[in-house]
Amino acid sequence: MTVAVIELNDADVRLSRDGKLLARQPGYAQINAGGLLLGEAAREQARIHPLQTNNQFWHQLNLDDIASPNPKVRHHGDLAHLQLDQLCEGQSLADVVFAVPGSFTGAQLSLLLGIAHQSPFTTVGMVDSAVAIAAQCAPPGQFTVLDMQLHQTVVTRVEVGDTVVRRDVDSVANAGLLACYERLATLVADQFIRFTRFNPRHDAATEQTLFNQLPDWLTHCRTDSDYEFELEGKSVQLSRNLLLECVAPVYELLRRRVQSAGDGILMNPAAGSLPGLAESWPATHSVDTTAVATACHQLLPHIRQAAAGISFATELPATRAPVTLQRHRAGDRATHLLHRHRAYPLSRGTLYVGGGEQPVVGPRLSADSRYAIAAAAGQWHLQLIDGYTPLVNDKPGTEGAVLQVGDTLRSARDETAMTVISVLPDSGYLNGG
Repeated sequence: MTVAVIELNDADVRLSRDGKLLARQPGYAQINAGGLLLGEAAREQARIHPLQTNNQFWHQLNLDDIASPNPKVRHHGDLAHLQLDQLCEGQSLADVVFAVPGSFTGAQLSLLLGIAHQSPFTTVGMVDSAVAIAAQCAPPGQFTVLDMQLHQTVVTRVEVGDTVVRRDVDSVANAGLLACYERLATLVADQFIRFTRFNPRHDAATEQTLFNQLPDWLTHCRTDSDYEFELEGKSVQLSRNLLLECVAPVYELLRRRVQSAGDGILMNPAAGSLPGLAESWPATHSVDTTAVATACHQLLPHIRQAAAGISFATELPATRAPVTLQRHRAGDRATHLLHRHRAYPLSRGTLYVGGGEQPVVGPRLSADSRYAIAAAAGQWHLQLIDGYTPLVNDKPGTEGAVLQVGDTLRSARDETAMTVISVLPDSGYLNGG
């Protein structure tokens, strides 16, 4: 029987074998005196039963006592064991490889092996998830892997040549999916209160419905601008710009920690699901959900070890199947909007732009304003005003479009174009892309 792979990311714990996904669960548990819910069933009631919900047991895997009314649950190790048992139930597993975040300590890895030893399968290897991702898709060079989880993002720097070698691991707290969800839920609730006088967080069941819609909003806003939230017969429209402004502080935490991306950023599916995050760096690639399992299967001879001598693999051969990274031109940061011989600075706020050959440009909306340029998540986005559609690179602009250095804007085809430029801080020269 072939070896199965268990990926321990609490946002999406996955079990795969032979390239097929067998089971998946988020790292949630609802602990009750008479029973226990795990995975999606617990997540879907997390807002309804917050005091009974635990989603920390993988992030803080240990044997410390926790408050629990259930005698089967004494500590996080028990919850991890119970979730593994449920994940693997009915799968007839023999040998298993664990793909584990690089943030796991030696004590946590030892505890994981102890938990796995009590399960009906044999652990034959453990590998750093980020190293597996890089081995699967990175060309030669220096890369940074973002492994986003529920509560944090693990930042791993790797060097890729004939082999993939882990060089450094860092954890960015408060920069996980839940931080984004909490901020977005507050934004949605505020919009409902403002436009409908309905507070969706006043009732736990409605709040849960709100949270259940957030992943769909994120997916929608990767390609489209507006999204309609509907709750209890009421609805509000939310734009991509609002979303990006809301999660900007989380993105900024990651950008500060990853100021030098080397030859590119590799993003796990959770990080790749967030609109606009990839554009924070010049070159990125969002791996698909099969990348880690595929790498583990392809490189199994280099991961598999005798059961009595399991060690944590942080170096693997490169598979020589590199992907093409998406280029974002993030190296040239837009700083000004150039019209003829005048450059208008782009600040952290919004710049309103009028029409005509002598347009009114400034931080305040005026009767002449045709469109605006607004900051969100470290980028500049087009905002339409009163349905007016300016031309971006001589094509009709769209709400929320990301503006890059070198882009041209004009209110009408017969007007002189404005150009998004970058002023180089060390020389003062203007760079038009």
